[in-house]
Amino acid sequence: MMDYVTDQLNGFGIRFPKLFPLTSKGALMEKQTPGSFKHSFLPNSGIMEFQGQFDSFIENDLTGLAIESAQAAVKRTEELLRDVITASRQDEKAKRKALETLSHESQAISELLSVIKGDAEKQRLKKR
Repeated sequence: MMDYVTDQLNGFGIRFPKLFPLTSKGALMEKQTPGSFKHSFLPNSGIMEFQGQFDSFIENDLTGLAIESAQAAVKRTEELLRDVITASRQDEKAKRKALETLSHESQAISELLSVIKGDAEKQRLKKR
């Protein structure tokens, strides 16, 4: 059974899984409620070894994984914030450039209107 489960897990890309053969639900019940059975399942069930390894995983490995995950999340957040700041600066530059362009165009239009207005005055004076 252990080989079969290991092969199946390997098929899903899980290498070197920690497997624990547990022989009985009775061992779990006995662990949770001592003295619940006449025959003791606990010593030979493998549940004590599993419990020790599982507790070690929770206290050590899982904590490390959580810390690594949190550090990766902080790094992703920093990168995202840098990207947002860069984009906002680029937007500010684009706004300034557009404002400059509009200012030049406005000035050119004002000059053109002055010329047209002057020509219109000349035309009107000529007609008199």
